[in-house]
Amino acid sequence: TALLNDASRCHTLFGPPDVPDSELLDWTAAWLLSGGRTLGKPTMVQVRDGRF
Repeated sequence: TALLNDASRCHTLFGPPDVPDSELLDWTAAWLLSGGRTLGKPTMVQVRDGRF
């Protein structure tokens, strides 16, 4: 979990991501449009008031 909270540490240990953000989003959209499922867990991205 700590590695997910500090991207600079991840970059030091593993290097930069091989896949650009835009491509990852395209893959996710294609997965969902083809009937793929999600885990159904909230991401908190939809929260606008700062309260998680």
